[in-house]
Amino acid sequence: MFDGEGIGKNIFYTAAETKYPEGFLLTEENKEAQYSKSIKGALNSTNATLIERKTLQRDGHEIIEIYASMYEDTAFAIYRIFWIKNAAYLQAVISEEKGMTEEAEAFFDSFELME
Repeated sequence: MFDGEGIGKNIFYTAAETKYPEGFLLTEENKEAQYSKSIKGALNSTNATLIERKTLQRDGHEIIEIYASMYEDTAFAIYRIFWIKNAAYLQAVISEEKGMTEEAEAFFDSFELME
């Protein structure tokens, strides 16, 4: 986790990896259930309320982006969740500002997605 206090109005940044057994892969049949579990876990970990969910494409990977409010709309979170092989990845920025900030976009763009 990177504490971004004092850098713009972003509170913190985080990235996480969850490895699943080698034989487990995201498929069309289990994709929605796995993304739903990941979204629920991300929201529950920060007691956030989902505002919007959308699907993005980057470097040939499907990315689920969720936007959430926290602490009675005094903070906002943007989460990106995606899978590569048998691993799920979560990136998040929590900010006092609504919407995507330049700093948050730079954080998300700083990752190179590799197989």
